[in-house]
Amino acid sequence: MRRYFVLAALAALVAVPPAPAQRFGYDPADASYQSLIDSWYRRYLRRPAESYRAEAVAMLKSGMSQETLLASILTSPEYYSTAGGDDIRYVDRLITDITGRRPSPREAGYLLDRMRREDRNQVVAEYLSLHPEALGAAPAPPPPPPYEYRRDHHRDYDYDRWDPRRR
Repeated sequence: MRRYFVLAALAALVAVPPAPAQRFGYDPADASYQSLIDSWYRRYLRRPAESYRAEAVAMLKSGMSQETLLASILTSPEYYSTAGGDDIRYVDRLITDITGRRPSPREAGYLLDRMRREDRNQVVAEYLSLHPEALGAAPAPPPPPPYEYRRDHHRDYDYDRWDPRRR
């Protein structure tokens, strides 16, 4: 009888598949940072991120803000040269890439003047903080419509019956 128990235990051990191999040191934040950096490179430099990605992930994990890192990408010589190689075209493309619209002459002139007088990285980081959609952040959902709007435009629903505020 004891043999049968030992054989059954060994058979059970053999029948159980081994656990899948885990990658050592895998951090889910690394994957999200890598995808964020890849999206920045594709959106702003129009190419995939290669060797700089690991360094950028390390910078984000060490506490560098996303605005500062993206500002360093947007003030790089590569971005400047692909924007046209002069300040006016650079500011025009910068505003277009960040906001998704053509800049007004007043807005472009203001940003160009600030870049000539101040640190370019700081100016771009401040401009990015005014436009969080450029960082890849999802826009906030719109607020729900007021009660009166729902009541006026959805007449097929009996709000008097189901709304607890109306009882």
